[in-house]
Amino acid sequence: MRLFFAVWPDAALRKALTRWVQPALLQDAGGRGSASANLHLTLAFLGEIAATRLPVLQTLAQRVAEAATAHDWLLDHTTVWKNGIGLVAGPCPTALARLAEGLKQALSDAGFAIEARRYRPHITLLRQGRPQPYQALESRLCLRVDHLALVVSENGPQGVRYRTLFQVAFPPGPAA
Repeated sequence: MRLFFAVWPDAALRKALTRWVQPALLQDAGGRGSASANLHLTLAFLGEIAATRLPVLQTLAQRVAEAATAHDWLLDHTTVWKNGIGLVAGPCPTALARLAEGLKQALSDAGFAIEARRYRPHITLLRQGRPQPYQALESRLCLRVDHLALVVSENGPQGVRYRTLFQVAFPPGPAA
């Protein structure tokens, strides 16, 4: 199973990203837009993992979630990286950096191979685009980071589909 941990935007944010931000970025950069249902914030990519490891991941996720605090992540710009990935992002709040680092450490301690590169939070809006500079968003968009989901990536006739295997809520934190 090809797995990753993520946070899912609510329907209103997915709608705003799909209706407003994504078309503007596609117009400038070209490429292939991400399906609205697939928009997410990746916290940790695991790759191919045996189904027998799911109980370990669920226990680990529960421990990480209990230590996390719900918070908002302000999305303030779009860009397209050199690799053609178009995205929306913003400054990484301390709570989000701690969450990603805590998850990475817990996965490593449990024997999972993890990416060594620095965490750069973003939501992928398109692929195969031409590199674009940062463009400030005109309106404030926020993602409420209040849960941790383990997701499986499945290839099918209509392309990639993401399916949540389980989700763990964080303790409440300050609202936006």
